[in-house]
Amino acid sequence: MNPFVALTVGLGDDGRLYVTHEWRHDPRAAHRQLTDSQYSRAVRKWLDKLDVSPEWTFVAPSASSFSTELWADGHPGVTKAKNDVIDGIRSVASALDAGLLLIHESCEGLLADSPNTCGRTKQPRAARTDR
Repeated sequence: MNPFVALTVGLGDDGRLYVTHEWRHDPRAAHRQLTDSQYSRAVRKWLDKLDVSPEWTFVAPSASSFSTELWADGHPGVTKAKNDVIDGIRSVASALDAGLLLIHESCEGLLADSPNTCGRTKQPRAARTDR
């Protein structure tokens, strides 16, 4: 079972994308799987704590019941993510390499999952997360 991961990604005034925050639940480590309702509540609470209201929330197409839960809970901008894994990996690697995507060092899970860490940054608030 894979971890559940939520990220805040914002477009900076400099035209670069910034991953500023990460929320993660690993059911293997926690020895507990959450329900769609519990995930929705946890993500919304996390975003409220950050004072972030996302314009879009991309959810894996395989998690349609979670998308439905977010939508029913009034979460804004829920849409299906494109699940083209190879193209996605290439796009992220290219953006990191070009310095167009930066990941804050507090996003430890994402950085551990990423083979390329050249996009690390120590500036969590450099992006506008209201987009």
